[in-house]
Amino acid sequence: AFGAGKEVPIRAELMQYERRFVELSDEIRWKLQETRKYYATYNSSMDSNKVLEKEIALLSSIQSRFDQAIATPQGREKLLESLSAIAASVKASEQKAEQKVKGELETLSMLKNRHAMAVAAQRQYFALLKQLQEECARGERLHQTLQGKAMQAAASC
Repeated sequence: AFGAGKEVPIRAELMQYERRFVELSDEIRWKLQETRKYYATYNSSMDSNKVLEKEIALLSSIQSRFDQAIATPQGREKLLESLSAIAASVKASEQKAEQKVKGELETLSMLKNRHAMAVAAQRQYFALLKQLQEECARGERLHQTLQGKAMQAAASC
């Protein structure tokens, strides 16, 4: 419904639409950030769950075979080899996790730098906008002063 039966919205309506779109955009951005946090938390929990399940399976396997393994010298040797292989696998998993953390920290650092640059650009934008507004107001005052002098000159003639 446009103003006064017109087919084109009036300026006030356009400004209202713009404000509402900005509000909706901000709300959507906030919801997206919140959703991303939930996904990250869920994925982290699932990763932890997988690690714990593997650990439980490994410990259960060791426990079920332990008594049989220590009964004979070959069994003990095989158990030691198996435990050495498990330790190597755990070490490899640890290194992989450390690499992942290192990559995430590098990404975080890069994003922090990007954010700092964006904040600096935004501050500069607002400073320039304020300066522009001040100059526009100054120009308007000068224009009004000039018009007033022109009217005085026209009235005195």
